[in-house]
Amino acid sequence: IQAGERSSLCYSVSNAKAVKIEPKTEEPVWPAYSRCVHASPRKTTKYTLTIDDGSGNTKTAIVEVKVQ
Repeated sequence: IQAGERSSLCYSVSNAKAVKIEPKTEEPVWPAYSRCVHASPRKTTKYTLTIDDGSGNTKTAIVEVKVQ
């Protein structure tokens, strides 16, 4: 994206009890089959999505938003 633009970060989870994205995004996140949130990073940033099934099992996914 260009500096000052917004990027959409979309995710889809099932059987999750908790979801978080780090660093935080403009909107809150929660377990959802289909959800998008926005981020406006000032510099290239890696976002990490972590899901927890409530039984101690976690999964992560990482996406990098490149800012030009």
